[in-house]
Amino acid sequence: MWILYFFHVKGVPSKAIDIISTILFLIALVCNSYYFVIENTAIAAVVNGYLRIAVSSRNGVFYGLFMVWMGMKVYRFHRKVHMDSRTLLLGVLFCYGLYLVELWLLMGKTMKGDGSLFVMLIPTSALLLLFSANFKSMNRKTVLLRNLSTGMYLLHRQVLYVLTIAGKLLAVSIPYKVQFAMVALLSMMICCVAYQKAPRIARLLK
Repeated sequence: MWILYFFHVKGVPSKAIDIISTILFLIALVCNSYYFVIENTAIAAVVNGYLRIAVSSRNGVFYGLFMVWMGMKVYRFHRKVHMDSRTLLLGVLFCYGLYLVELWLLMGKTMKGDGSLFVMLIPTSALLLLFSANFKSMNRKTVLLRNLSTGMYLLHRQVLYVLTIAGKLLAVSIPYKVQFAMVALLSMMICCVAYQKAPRIARLLK
């Protein structure tokens, strides 16, 4: 990422990057799932103005910098400290449980954007990354699963746009749970067909 490269060239200390990336991530949260925190304040006008221009805070500046930096720190931690898979799996399950609690607590709250940024995703993702790092197998199934997860992520927004447009044209309201299931299924089907029948497209979905 160009921001981290810039920090590296300028010799910015790691602690400073920790602070900067965390502040930017907190801003991303406020512009997304935690908008209700500033909903009735003067800051809301600034956030609304930003979102009219940039649409979302889930981008390379506010969200991407924090996630890439976290990934680098998790990798460095993995190189220095070995944690057994059982402990990591328990940590993942515990954090995921707290993530579900967070989702429940945020039900009915005012959100902005796609409402997809949550606090407990961070420790869950970090522990899941450490857990997966203990398995260095590169067999065919592992590679396919990795490619499939990447492809589904790259396709989900476009598929969601198509479903939204189709719903408006047909004057049909598609419930969020149905949208989620349809997006996941269609993205998976597109990836599977591309991997088997369209190698040129498949290269873009890995």
